[in-house]
Amino acid sequence: MRKVVLGLLVAIVCFGASAEAQEYPAGEIFGGFSVYDGGSTVYGWQASGAANMTENLGFVADFGGQYDGVLGNAHQFLFGPRVRSPHSRWVGFGHALFGGQRLSASGFSTNGFAMGFGGGVDVNTDSGLGFRVVQFDWIPTRIAGTWFSDQYRLGFGVTVPLGD
Repeated sequence: MRKVVLGLLVAIVCFGASAEAQEYPAGEIFGGFSVYDGGSTVYGWQASGAANMTENLGFVADFGGQYDGVLGNAHQFLFGPRVRSPHSRWVGFGHALFGGQRLSASGFSTNGFAMGFGGGVDVNTDSGLGFRVVQFDWIPTRIAGTWFSDQYRLGFGVTVPLGD
């Protein structure tokens, strides 16, 4: 009898810890509005997909596009680790992203190395959807051998959790 009770306790502890560890989403998708300032302010979209390896650590692919008929267009494609701090109704996060940026204007375009250092806050609702209240990224880039470090991007929109 003691062996059975001990076995049940061990099973409850092991499976309970396993169930507790799975109470975070396997990932999330974000889509929304973007404001980019690289000397002039342009507007566009931002989207990302994240895979969560643990409750606090994940990997994100982040994309953005901002458009202006006079100033030109900017597109970012960034990838990297994300650290999460989940709370009951909101999740704070920070990330270090690396990838590229494409700038184009008047038939000319150029690509360069880009980084995105920042984070934000997502607010969750009971419906399963969430809202990215803000995402702020400092985006230093290296284009044609020159570093540009005065570029910033704000994003906000809707988040959708994937799996539980």
